[in-house]
Amino acid sequence: RSTLATTPPPPPTVRATADQPVLYSASLDGTIRAWDAVHMSCLQVLEETRSEVSVVHHSPLIDFLLTGHDDGTIRAWNVDTGSTISLRGHSNTVLCLGVAAKQKEGIMLLSSGFDGQVGVWDLTKHRHSAVPRLDCLFKASEEEVLVMLLNPFAKQYITAGNDALISLWSLTTHEPQATMKGHTDPVTALALDGNFLFSGSDSGTVRLWDLHSRAPLSAFTLAAHAGPVCGLLLVPESGWLVSCGGTDHSIHVWDYGTGRKLHSWTHAETFRCLAYLRTTRTLVAGTDEHNLVSLRIRDVADAVRRSQEEAEEAVREAERAARKAAAVAATAADAEVGKGAGARAV
Repeated sequence: RSTLATTPPPPPTVRATADQPVLYSASLDGTIRAWDAVHMSCLQVLEETRSEVSVVHHSPLIDFLLTGHDDGTIRAWNVDTGSTISLRGHSNTVLCLGVAAKQKEGIMLLSSGFDGQVGVWDLTKHRHSAVPRLDCLFKASEEEVLVMLLNPFAKQYITAGNDALISLWSLTTHEPQATMKGHTDPVTALALDGNFLFSGSDSGTVRLWDLHSRAPLSAFTLAAHAGPVCGLLLVPESGWLVSCGGTDHSIHVWDYGTGRKLHSWTHAETFRCLAYLRTTRTLVAGTDEHNLVSLRIRDVADAVRRSQEEAEEAVREAERAARKAAAVAATAADAEVGKGAGARAV
């Protein structure tokens, strides 16, 4: 079954060049746009006419752009010339792409989507062919896979989707490692912070998992949004969790250690995807209304710092008031003692 009537707009992806960071976005209008990540001015437009773009991805391990499509095709784009190489293996919409280094040498592409399969592609340039080769294609779920996340430090990757399960896979053998149960609705977003995995669901909840024990942390469940969670990410400078809700038009910043919501943005348009520009400390969200919305996470950092300074000053003021009150009380007590001694002398 599919809970999606149409393919959602693909999330933006960031590519760093020698001169400047570049943000890539793709839309159901068939365009892939490159943006100056500092000024958010459009640098380039690539056009896809054969099938709707469902995901766009770039990795520092490769020198080309990857897109997944509604017809199951994957394309590798030369962004300088606009030429493409098409990869075929999936039978339905490709919604997830990830690039990782192989254990010994070479580079692999992982793909998944609505056919519930994971494809493993060899991106290493061979002597006789520069066309990526499909090494294997296997069934990862009986239902649609909506999200995939690489965890290269643990040599694993993670898939989740409409079956409400989170599956861990070996990055070297592609064998299943574990299946984690806890959500009752489709899992729509994943984010990783070391050994902790965050998962967002169609119900608007965010859960936290320990990947060592492969179990949920039962004390942590955020009722983050009034609708589906369409994006999760960690801000590397602060460790804050950012969640993006679509139909509730909101993006929240969380201190997940305390469960405290630090900041919220709301917008008239419906959010669909989320990315983070580290060079400018800016969040970028795509909307159903064909726009990119830029939000400054550094403003949140400044506000949190001011709030902490005000709280610390309030504590210091309370301590000063307490010391003053204690001094007044001690003076009054000494005066009473002096009066008593004078009366006895008389």
